[in-house]
Amino acid sequence: MNSTTLIGLALAFAGGGIQGAFVFPMKFMRNYRWENGWMLFSLVCCLIFPVALAVGSTPGLWSIYEGVGMKTVGLVFLFGLGWGVGVVLFGLGAEFLGMALGIALITAINVCLGALFPILFLSSSQFTVRAGLVLGAALLVMIAGVTVISRAGRLREQESSGAAKPGASKVPFKVGLLVCIVAGFFCPSTNFAVFFGQPITAAVTKLGTVAAYNVGHAQ
Repeated sequence: MNSTTLIGLALAFAGGGIQGAFVFPMKFMRNYRWENGWMLFSLVCCLIFPVALAVGSTPGLWSIYEGVGMKTVGLVFLFGLGWGVGVVLFGLGAEFLGMALGIALITAINVCLGALFPILFLSSSQFTVRAGLVLGAALLVMIAGVTVISRAGRLREQESSGAAKPGASKVPFKVGLLVCIVAGFFCPSTNFAVFFGQPITAAVTKLGTVAAYNVGHAQ
């Protein structure tokens, strides 16, 4: 196992942990509307950090965008916009259903769609039967877990309907569930942006001056 693979695995584990806990501070912001914290998150996560990483790690960034053509850049921008909508709905879903249930539901739909959609564009030589079986089994486990969690969330709502806790969301469970489902459909847009933005990654790789684990920042 080479150093690039090890770095990739380390970043994947770190990213997974951060992804699962990034809304944890919302528990300490009950005296503020969710928009306050979510606006700060959106500015840092969706604007400041991506621009800084892209400009700081990729020389000749704008010339790369010009070279790949407007179609590729347009698709990446369109799916990036869809992901932005999903991020806003993600925050609402976590606010309406709670951090545990909201994040579990959105992440499950996100993973399922994000994993299945790109497969439609792969050739038979790129996707084996074994890989399909493993992916299918993993998705079934994910769906089963979401079903159990959704049921638990419904029971929690029924138990707490008689005495609402301070700071608890007053939005009906069905509305919160709908918001989370819609968010789950929009959030995988970042996967689609990466998939359709492969010409950008290829152009950065050709430079030979950018580390393999940094080539995606240009997207």
